Amino acid sequence: MKNLGNIVFKVNNVTIDNTLILALILFLTTCNIKEEKSLSNEAQTLSDTSEYSFKQMRTDVKKKIKDSVQQTIEKTVDYDYIGNKKESMILVEKDGLYGFIDERGEEIISLKFEDAQSFNEGKAAVKQKDLWGFIDKTGKFIISPTYEIATSFSEDLAAVRNKFLWGYIDADNHLMIPCSFDFAYPFENGEALVLSGSTWTNIDRTGNIVERQIDKQK
Repeated sequence: MKNLGNIVFKVNNVTIDNTLILALILFLTTCNIKEEKSLSNEAQTLSDTSEYSFKQMRTDVKKKIKDSVQQTIEKTVDYDYIGNKKESMILVEKDGLYGFIDERGEEIISLKFEDAQSFNEGKAAVKQKDLWGFIDKTGKFIISPTYEIATSFSEDLAAVRNKFLWGYIDADNHLMIPCSFDFAYPFENGEALVLSGSTWTNIDRTGNIVERQIDKQK
């Protein structure tokens, strides 16, 4: 492997160097689905790897982001992880538990969750007792912890996994698109990328195929 040299750049005032670049390359590599595995195991591997890798990468860079974000908070706070402000709320973590503070550094939602994602569309996905649900900005559950994995709401829908299959729910926890996919990404511009067997496709908000992607086995 060639020496990458001293590659350093900044995103939102956060310095990113060779170590983080290599970590990102490793993350992308581990997310590739190996052809020799059975198709049923492929999607499970992708889901589990993605969940672990995103959390691990967040841990790896938390010290870098913490110093940057700390400058936007009015008082000094002591957390192991400080996320970026989103919808006036800042995701924080200490000793393995997650909660939320405001830009003044005041704790708004106590640190009691096993994992959490930033607020989006007024809701945040949080993990409690190994299951994911959604809370509002008071910390009250609006969707009880039910799902194996959940993503943030996007365009009024959230991708969730139940019994190893992915689908989409609305804010009232109605299953708008059945859990029938091996993997699913959040909606963007009215479409979402999903995996069925070995084929990636784009679907619309009704679950109908918009554009068929190349079959990975070809």
